[in-house]
Amino acid sequence: MKGSVVRLVAALVLVAPAAFAAEVPPAGSVEALEARIAQLEARDASASGGEPSRLTVNGFISAGFARVDSPWLYDGGQLSDTWSHTAGARAGLQFGMPVTERLGTVLQLLARGSDDFAVEAEWAYASYAATDHDELRVGRQRLPLFMLSEYLDVGYARPWVAAPIEAYNPDLPSAYDGISWRHRINGDWSHELLGYAGSTRAGIGGGDFSIDDMFGVAWFASRGDLTLRAGYAVAQTSFSNPMLSGFEALAGSIDREEGSFGGIGAQYDGERVLLLAEYQQMKVGSWFPDYAQGYATLGVHLGKWMPHLTLADVEITDKDQRYLAALPAMCPPMCMDPPANTMPFPANTLNTLLDSDQQSVTLGVRYDFLANAAAKLDWTRVLDTEDTWGRFTPPDGNYFGQKPAEDVDVFRFAVDVVF
Repeated sequence: MKGSVVRLVAALVLVAPAAFAAEVPPAGSVEALEARIAQLEARDASASGGEPSRLTVNGFISAGFARVDSPWLYDGGQLSDTWSHTAGARAGLQFGMPVTERLGTVLQLLARGSDDFAVEAEWAYASYAATDHDELRVGRQRLPLFMLSEYLDVGYARPWVAAPIEAYNPDLPSAYDGISWRHRINGDWSHELLGYAGSTRAGIGGGDFSIDDMFGVAWFASRGDLTLRAGYAVAQTSFSNPMLSGFEALAGSIDREEGSFGGIGAQYDGERVLLLAEYQQMKVGSWFPDYAQGYATLGVHLGKWMPHLTLADVEITDKDQRYLAALPAMCPPMCMDPPANTMPFPANTLNTLLDSDQQSVTLGVRYDFLANAAAKLDWTRVLDTEDTWGRFTPPDGNYFGQKPAEDVDVFRFAVDVVF
């Protein structure tokens, strides 16, 4: 089954334009979300006597519970075998304030349950409409790596409770500080070309992952219910973690290594069916794994209900290049043997610790019980992690112990609201 999901993703990306047509965006689609926001802004204008208010405020909330049916932690260590009510919980407020006819500012404040609801500025940028088709943004913005990057934290805008972890890795940064230029072309097909540059940071495995000198491009094209996307970014990547000092001495440190991220995607959200697929490749260099990852989702609109099926896969593509023979008697602090402070590592230890191959299937259902609120239930079965830990984490930090068995189940429920 290895690689079959990736091939399915590529096939769905190619056949998506042959899907059904529709005149009205179904509830739950990104188009429906944007239409709802437009309705709210129109309501504000009506309440103020026909003049739109200078300050626009929109928000979103997601709440629910989740658990994994195994002794191993999941979703970046957030889920365990007890019910969690905070792992997927989040709330956000977005403020927009025009300064002049062409100059405006946007601020989005976000609180995630996984961060103990600490409030952070996810977006904080100034925008300048140079022409009717061009926009310049400066400040903190969403990192446009995925089809759903712009609405990554808005649960109402996606079909699942949580995006497939195989592609939407929770360890990756979601925002960057820098500059972007957007050029829009309208016609039978609407196009948006995006160029951006900047830097960002992320915490991965107790270490600091830095992305500097980043340059990227992205292209979106839409016609009716069909949206296509392609993007590519390059950057200087660095990773530091005191616990991996022993590894770095042998395998080399990650200090301003050339990294890249590329992906393609397609979405068709019609009156009767939803097709959504993405495929991505990420390369960092040194001993950090290179990934090929993707997913394919099929949903069926049945009035206010939408059952859906998702296949997802992540595969490490550079195992041979990162192979190390048996390491000498040494160990980073996290796994030292107290009596001797040493541990003989078996061959290919880096792959054992770092690789995260995984395949999964998700069955879910969405119910739009209000125009701006949806209830969702997902069941994910992790089918295979090969000879790796997949996206799991040992609760005791011992990666040399028992690995996750096949057919681990993950359960999620959420209520998503936009306003």
